[in-house]
Amino acid sequence: MDRPSPSMPGQLAVEYAIYPGRGVGDFTLGQKISEAIAIIRASNPPPLLEVRYPEEDTANGILLVLPEHQIELQFEKRSQCLVAVSLNDPEHTTMMQNGATLSSSSLVPTFAGIYRLLGPTFPGKLQDQDYLLSYPGITFVFKIPKQFTALYNAREELPLEFPDGTTPVASSVQVHCIKDPSDLCAHHELVAMLTEGTVRLDSLCLQLGASPQEVQQMLGEPCAVCHKPNSDEYLYNYFALGLDLVFNSSHSLIKFVFHCNQPGHRDFNIYDKCHFSMLIDKAGEQVISCESTFGQAEATLGESLGGQPVLNSAPASNNPFKATKFYGWQPTGSYGLILEITNAGEIASASMFVPCP
Repeated sequence: MDRPSPSMPGQLAVEYAIYPGRGVGDFTLGQKISEAIAIIRASNPPPLLEVRYPEEDTANGILLVLPEHQIELQFEKRSQCLVAVSLNDPEHTTMMQNGATLSSSSLVPTFAGIYRLLGPTFPGKLQDQDYLLSYPGITFVFKIPKQFTALYNAREELPLEFPDGTTPVASSVQVHCIKDPSDLCAHHELVAMLTEGTVRLDSLCLQLGASPQEVQQMLGEPCAVCHKPNSDEYLYNYFALGLDLVFNSSHSLIKFVFHCNQPGHRDFNIYDKCHFSMLIDKAGEQVISCESTFGQAEATLGESLGGQPVLNSAPASNNPFKATKFYGWQPTGSYGLILEITNAGEIASASMFVPCP
């Protein structure tokens, strides 16, 4: 199933307008992953795109990499919003800022040139052989030859010119947030009540058992409607909310499915991340969320039904992604809960449903 994408004809250029603290070209800090991928896919022809993330620990976030253009888009883990754009081949990239050319085919981005255009700033930092020169919302990285690193390691001297008469050239340029990245990333917070079978979104409250008409009155028309094969059940897909609603043949809402948009999952980028919290008890003292690990969820919910998970895996020829595991719970006096867990122990999806009689 493919998420509908906006039509944005064009081509990713090697010429970019630089907006310190705001973005690069069409990439704006605070964008969702889906928005950035839509921009990339709309270019003609679309460039090669790589999604990189630590398989065991995604605390460092997600990278979208365009190898042909030497561009990296960094997304914060929790919000999955764009927080930095790195241009890693500035010598072959035209960069413009406020009408001034920082680099082009005829203008090499030297330290002296950047400093002359952007003006004085605080002395940079030397990390190994990388000298980082920072202005608000933008950082330039310059390679310092090993024989000269000692000159800038303990002194507040700018490497405008090396002793041999040369000046360093920028090897990378990063546009990044000035303030807390979370200030840029607006998203909906969903609160589910397992004991009541309800989901609250802002001032709206959806209840298991609702009709399609009641759902549409609150959420609007779904992005898509999917019918389950060999079943009378059907789904309303709300991709921007990371939410699926499942109805039975009687047109009664029987299940909420919250998607966490985990990288490496088969549904990655079909849904935006659903930022949900689920209250397990009426007092709200026991909570799991889209950020919970399986260990934290199990500590809250206890052992799952049957003690063993259901494995979700397709033949390798059809599914390049790793298998996930489904665990189920039926707390006394509550609706049913299923968690889909990745190999890294993170929640890929959560389902709250009406148990079978």
